[in-house]
Amino acid sequence: MTAMDRSIESTEAEFRRRIQLLPDATGSDSDFVEDDGVGNGPLEVKVSVQVAGDELVVDFTGSSPQAEGPINSVLSATIAAVLYVVRSVFGPDLPANDGLKGAVRIIAPQGSIVNPESPAACGGRMQTCYRIVDALLRACAPLAPERFTAGSCGNMTMSLQFDSLTDHAPIFFEVMPGALGARAKDDGIDGTDVHISNCMNAPIEALEAEFPIEFTCFEFRPDSCGTGQYQGGLGLRRGFRLRGIGGQLMIRGDQVRSGPRGFKGGQDAQPSRFIVNPQTLQEQVLPSKTLVSLKPGDEFLRETAGGGGVGESAARLAGLVARDISEERISKEFGDRHYMPQAHITPA
Repeated sequence: MTAMDRSIESTEAEFRRRIQLLPDATGSDSDFVEDDGVGNGPLEVKVSVQVAGDELVVDFTGSSPQAEGPINSVLSATIAAVLYVVRSVFGPDLPANDGLKGAVRIIAPQGSIVNPESPAACGGRMQTCYRIVDALLRACAPLAPERFTAGSCGNMTMSLQFDSLTDHAPIFFEVMPGALGARAKDDGIDGTDVHISNCMNAPIEALEAEFPIEFTCFEFRPDSCGTGQYQGGLGLRRGFRLRGIGGQLMIRGDQVRSGPRGFKGGQDAQPSRFIVNPQTLQEQVLPSKTLVSLKPGDEFLRETAGGGGVGESAARLAGLVARDISEERISKEFGDRHYMPQAHITPA
């Protein structure tokens, strides 16, 4: 037996031991991909989780049939999303190897959006994978009450293929961070890639040097968080203008109709928005999955979703609300509307 074999074997044995110590409970939840990009939706990801001896059973029965558009999650991607949640919740200190998979039984109905049959369009599968993660984290809450998050901003990607270039790369591709939902005992995290994405923020100076674009803004998005005893993180605003050349813009996103979900009494976050030429007579609000032409001088603005809140808003400490207003994370109007008016004002 090799050292790697022994590591896999010991990881599985330890994980099975931990599963046997979990409470005798079953959790279930669901989430939705808003559309598949060709007019179908919403599409449901439905999941339950339960302990069966020393095995964890994750069941996607009831999820929507596979879609015509490219949001189907192939089985390998579904398994990866499940194992990410399982390790994060039940064994963050365990090695990331195949031993985790040995103790998890995944039921993914064939022909569904979490296990499509060929031929199936799968290029935008990360949209569904993020819904798997959010739904499964909530479903695991009865088994691990301190290890969950509210809904988080999902995968937001864009690619811009310039009409003609000689001295520059032909395609500008970027994954846009959003926010993490509030946690069981803490706020969410602002302006970050979450869960199964690990793309770093590309400096705007480097991108302006590489591509014929000029950034118009890159900042936190105040008031985008879901409220609650623990508040979700803030999304981001990131815009750029094309300089001297046009191109074809493709967006693969989600959560433009409703924001990431709150949990246990927390409120939903603000949804994402994709806008061409914002605050002008030529303003065009785009759907979450589309292909459009941009002209030289056009501006494209992305506003990514915040994170959902956890717990009732009335339970949030007044000092935290006052801090958020002082730091301009939320406006005073937002604080008065979502938290008890004047509760955040310290008496003289």
